[in-house]
Amino acid sequence: MELQVGQSQKENAEEAVKEAAKSINIDDPELVYVFASYAYEMKEVVEKVKEKYGNSEVVGCSSAVEVTSDGVKTESLAIGAVNNISVGVGVGKNIDEDSYKAGNSAIKQAAEKTDFIETREDGIEIDPLKKQSTIVNIFSDPLNGVGIEVLEAVNDYLGEGFKTAGQFAADNLEFEETFVAYNDEVYNNAVVAVIYDTEENVGLNKAHGFQKMQQSFNVQEADKNIVKSLGGRKPAEVYADLFGEEKSEDPGFLLMTPFGVDVGGDEPEIRVTISVDNGCYVCGASVPEDENITLLRGDKQKLLEAAETASSKAVESGGLKKEQTEAALIFSCVGRHAIYNDEELTEEEVQNVMSKLDDETEVIGLYGFGQIAQTTGKARFNEETMVVQVVGKDENEL
Repeated sequence: MELQVGQSQKENAEEAVKEAAKSINIDDPELVYVFASYAYEMKEVVEKVKEKYGNSEVVGCSSAVEVTSDGVKTESLAIGAVNNISVGVGVGKNIDEDSYKAGNSAIKQAAEKTDFIETREDGIEIDPLKKQSTIVNIFSDPLNGVGIEVLEAVNDYLGEGFKTAGQFAADNLEFEETFVAYNDEVYNNAVVAVIYDTEENVGLNKAHGFQKMQQSFNVQEADKNIVKSLGGRKPAEVYADLFGEEKSEDPGFLLMTPFGVDVGGDEPEIRVTISVDNGCYVCGASVPEDENITLLRGDKQKLLEAAETASSKAVESGGLKKEQTEAALIFSCVGRHAIYNDEELTEEEVQNVMSKLDDETEVIGLYGFGQIAQTTGKARFNEETMVVQVVGKDENEL
């Protein structure tokens, strides 16, 4: 597999695509990633990318921060051209009507278009060794439907063992409308699934760096992503007692003190409060009812260190060494960017990821509303988390 990347902050979409493409020397890639700021008209962006790479499968989504090997930018677009792979792409629409069905449709279409997966109505057959070299990426609208149900469909169809990663799209922090893209079309209320064989080892890991506090509570009442009762009291009342009434509804403070859900692994899974409704906390993803959550506390330095951890563990999980990494995909959270409140610190986070990779590793990625990463064998919805997916080099290059 080969990845080449380009990036531009030109305001005009056509000029931005042209500038980004100048850094890419692959004439006819099999796959092109496009991550574009909400400042652009996404439809125009993908149309221009498809004009440039007419034979390629084009995928991507709207983003809050765009990342390439050259670093971090906002109000930009990033393009990544991938060569020497076998790829399939699928789209599932109308997430709001049936999230599971949309996820199933997208992943099934993608699998059917590959030449290394045998598909059935209810699942697939694949050489177990191929799973070690296969990338699965999911890009989905977070503002419609239930993201966790989208991922349940992906897991049920593929089974365990794939190193699946991806992103729920963003519109900066507007929470109004996000887009996913396939070829020259853009969709909201949809999910795009990508599957491809890199023919080299793939590694994946994640970390967030939030620390457990002493306080834990039983979620006595929750309606999907709305937490209504912690230990018999409204969440805002609990937080007001612990941290003061003003902080209990302060968006910045709530970003720094999310819920932690134990799902196995080194760290609890984060559920962050994105709004407060009559004392109830509206989170970015579903919170399990009648289970315990732990309060977490963020520290900027710990978050920056977690980026290194995610990267080094991703390399290790692929059976690789630092000098063996060819390419990397980064999926991080707009919440982390907001916590840093400083583009230089976001840049430092990405540089921490890259410090654990070979100096010549090409990188592309974005910051969005929710991260997708394999946990205990299956893809799960994460928030405020750094996810790193790496691909090894061809042995002949070493």
